[in-house]
Amino acid sequence: TLPRDHSGGLYYVILCYITLYYITLHYITLHYVTLHYVTLHYVTLHYVTLHY
Repeated sequence: TLPRDHSGGLYYVILCYITLYYITLHYITLHYVTLHYVTLHYVTLHYVTLHY
């Protein structure tokens, strides 16, 4: 049962790392999207202010 437990633990560690990777990727993507929208908002605001 020891190799099976070791394999299960390894599978759990890999799954944990994959989950952590996806969460990190999601936060980075969300951060960049938010930054893009904020930058777009300020550029649009600047353009409207400059235009009027």
